[in-house]
Amino acid sequence: MSEFLREAAILQPALLNSLKTLHRRANAAIEEAVIADTVLDARELEAAAEAASLGMGRGAGRGAGRSAAKTEEVNALSSVNPLRSLQAPDAYSVKPLVELELLALRAAQMLRRRHATERRLSLIVTVVLGVFLGVGIFLGVFADQLAPGLILIAGAALAFGLLRWKWRPYRRAARSLFLVDLAEQLSSSLRSRLQALDKVPDHPTRHLQQWKAVLELTEPLADLWE
Repeated sequence: MSEFLREAAILQPALLNSLKTLHRRANAAIEEAVIADTVLDARELEAAAEAASLGMGRGAGRGAGRSAAKTEEVNALSSVNPLRSLQAPDAYSVKPLVELELLALRAAQMLRRRHATERRLSLIVTVVLGVFLGVGIFLGVFADQLAPGLILIAGAALAFGLLRWKWRPYRRAARSLFLVDLAEQLSSSLRSRLQALDKVPDHPTRHLQQWKAVLELTEPLADLWE
């Protein structure tokens, strides 16, 4: 899923700072959760020891069970730029996964519009060059004006060659469609993950899982800002 974020960050450097900040916040949130859980475990063990000294073995068993369950839970959670105007996600949002989903949706929409525009422009340019080529052939073959016809044919061929070399419309179209596919895969995956998170009743657990998902997405990009 990080492949689209990598492609987008390379194409739009403004995204890099936001993704780096999200990565840093994810690390901090996970570290805070681990520290809080360690403190909670220490307090529960202290209470269990005190209860055992008073002959409350049953209560101590429950405390140890809760501690083990909590520890297990933490371990389980433990060319031409087509995106140059893509808005970066809010790196300080309380819902970073939503921000990343919206980023993927915005990118997919922008890329589809760009692809449609370039396809129409390619068609127009092809038609214009075809007209010049047709006129050149008509002048040279049917109107006995060989020189003007050859000039038009050579000009159309040269223009077509320059466009293929500089503009590369087919390559750009394929690139746009590739990025659209990556963006839609990311948005679909994040939507499914958000729906799963909404079903988690415990807020601290849901919060931790969210940041674990952000870390999973941004960790493969660390080489871009190191």
